[in-house]
Amino acid sequence: MRKAQISWLLAGLMCSLCLCQLTFGQSNFATLTGSVTDSTGSAVAGASLEAVNQATNYRYSGQSDDAGNYTIVNLLEGLYKLKVTATGFQEYVVDSVQLASRAARRIDVKLQVGQVTTTVEVSGAASLIETETARISDVKERVVLRALPLTLRRVHDMWALQPGAYSGRLGGTRNKQRDFALDGVTLSSATGGRPPG
Repeated sequence: MRKAQISWLLAGLMCSLCLCQLTFGQSNFATLTGSVTDSTGSAVAGASLEAVNQATNYRYSGQSDDAGNYTIVNLLEGLYKLKVTATGFQEYVVDSVQLASRAARRIDVKLQVGQVTTTVEVSGAASLIETETARISDVKERVVLRALPLTLRRVHDMWALQPGAYSGRLGGTRNKQRDFALDGVTLSSATGGRPPG
């Protein structure tokens, strides 16, 4: 009797495991990546990087590796200032780096030899084109969404106004190749690529 109960329990457990829907990992964080070189183009290893969220003054730090590459992950959406320092080089500052949810922004830094007390400040050097992924995204602020001429104020109506939208598809994608997010939260179902509901 006991052996039969264990068999039924194991069979039920196996069935429930087989029928579980896959869940996919999601992240709302942005990433800064790039390389740190000197004026000759040689890699600068061990450079200290600091991304400062200008709204909260929270500081994220990183360091360049032996090849001069760096990555600062888990950045919240917002406006940042990137500071790069290395011994024997002038401090390099990139001001007004706007990061959206799930953005992967590349900023390559070229350090100049000089006093550490001297600062090279760059504005607008951060590219608005995301070269690190093949993702096409568009971020709309709340003010823009409220001003759009939509009759029912549904998110689906806003998607139709995006460049490259045709018959419910964006940029020639197939049904399961898209992902929609609102305020950094994925609105797509895990299996169909369509918004739930």
